[in-house]
Amino acid sequence: MIAPSGKPGSTKVTYLGHASFLFEHGGGTIVADPVFSDRIGGMFTRRTVPSRFRPEDLAGVVGVLISHGHHDHLDYRSLKRVTRSNPILVPWGISGSLRLRGFTDVRVIRPWEEMVLGGWRVTAVPSRHFGGRLPLVYTSGHLGYVLSGVSSIYFAGDTGLNEEMFRAIGQKFRLALAILRGGRPRMASGGMFSAVKHKGAGPLQTQRHPSGGKRRGPSCPMKALVIADCSS
Repeated sequence: MIAPSGKPGSTKVTYLGHASFLFEHGGGTIVADPVFSDRIGGMFTRRTVPSRFRPEDLAGVVGVLISHGHHDHLDYRSLKRVTRSNPILVPWGISGSLRLRGFTDVRVIRPWEEMVLGGWRVTAVPSRHFGGRLPLVYTSGHLGYVLSGVSSIYFAGDTGLNEEMFRAIGQKFRLALAILRGGRPRMASGGMFSAVKHKGAGPLQTQRHPSGGKRRGPSCPMKALVIADCSS
C-alpha cells in the first residue's frame, strides 16, 4: 500500500497526468478527477504512454472529487479502481449514473457548499465550463473545489478564465496553490492568476512520487509539491 506521506504540518499535492491529482494531509488522501485508462471513454483519445500509477495501492483515501462529467475527468473504470464506498463529491446530474454502477456514497454538492472529508474541509466553487457527457451535453453541472487543511488549495477542474469568479474565490480563501486547466500546478500569484492572490504560502518542495511514470520522450517521474504550513 502507498501510505499518505508528507511531513507533519504539510500538504502534499501529486500530479498524476491530465487532470488527475492526489491531495494528502494529516493521513488523509483525496483523489481528484481520476483517469488512468489507456483510452478516454473506451473509444476516444488514447494516452501517449500508459499510466503506471496503481490507485489500488493507495491507503488513507477519504474521498474523491469529480469536477464534471466529461470522459477525460469522469472515467468509471478508473473510479472503481480508487473506491466504491468512499464519499464521491459530484455536481448535479452525475449521481444517478454512479449509483447505478455500484458506488454507494455519492454526494451532490453545489457552489459554496462545504463538506468534511477526513481532515479536509472541501468547498465547491463555481467554474466556467459546460457539463454533460457525449452524446448528451449540458445535462449535468461543473465545479471547482477548494480543499482546506493546513493549506488551502484551489483545484479548478476545466474552468475557463473569469476574473470576477477568481476574485470571489481569492477573497474567500487564503490560497497557497491554484491548479487550473492544463494540469500544471502554480503558485497563486501574478499573471493570469492575479485575481487569485498568493497569501503567505510557505516554500514548495518537489519530490519524486514512489510509483514513477513517463511522459513523452525521456523518463519523467511524477512530481509532488509539498506546501509548508502557511496557517500562521
